[in-house]
Amino acid sequence: MDALAGQTPPGSRGTVFLPYIAGERSPWYDHRLNASFLGLRQDCAAGELIRSVMEGVAFNLALILDTIRKDAQVDTLTLIGGGARSRVWQQILADILETPILVAENVHEGTSLGAAMIAGVGAGIFPDFSVCRRFIRSSRTVRPDERTFVVYRR
Repeated sequence: MDALAGQTPPGSRGTVFLPYIAGERSPWYDHRLNASFLGLRQDCAAGELIRSVMEGVAFNLALILDTIRKDAQVDTLTLIGGGARSRVWQQILADILETPILVAENVHEGTSLGAAMIAGVGAGIFPDFSVCRRFIRSSRTVRPDERTFVVYRR
């Protein structure tokens, strides 16, 4: 699927996925929303569907990030989890979020490390969340490709 998505141009040739499979919870709550594909055509290929799912999720994350940026400066994001292994997903996120993406060295341990750091701060073991820099290392940085901004902004 990664290869098919990677062979499809940004914007998925007009195919759009709205990722509300379980309704929507953030940045607004509406359990009645449903997922859907828009812009389907008779010649729509699998790569367009796959990439549009990735792009749809990334655009929804952009809505959340915009909300966060009203109160905090965000210069980079760290990507964790199984999807972090996908170079296509890494680039889509960097491009849509227009933010450098740091890919965690140990992508599968990110949630466990995060929970441990939150517990450590809460228990007073760590003074604050600056401790994160000691534990989370990135293996690479994915920079946004300015050539795709026009496509994704449209």
